[in-house]
Amino acid sequence: MIRSRWMRLGVGAAMTVIMTNGMDRQRGHVFALLAFVTYGTVFALGAWPATGLWRLTRRHPAADVAIGGAFLALLLFFCLLLIPPLAWWAAALIAMSLGAVLVPVLKRLAMARSARRAA
Repeated sequence: MIRSRWMRLGVGAAMTVIMTNGMDRQRGHVFALLAFVTYGTVFALGAWPATGLWRLTRRHPAADVAIGGAFLALLLFFCLLLIPPLAWWAAALIAMSLGAVLVPVLKRLAMARSARRAA
């Protein structure tokens, strides 16, 4: 586990560049730009203190679902884009379908876990 916020940002920036470069070689500049924005945001949020994120999601449960769902669908989309014969529109449909199913399931699991802790 990396303890320094600057070190986490540095590792996140390096991983973002590596993933963007791979996406650029396989799918082109447009998808590489989308991957850069997505992975950069994910790694920047990873450098944020965990307590701050927990407080934000406790105060705004709708934001928790929206942010989680958006990033889950985007990350699924980029993972599916790494399969060369799969068209980009098919990857988008699969990612949106899986996101629509997984986000409510994960939210219910999280709510059940927090209810067990409170009880």
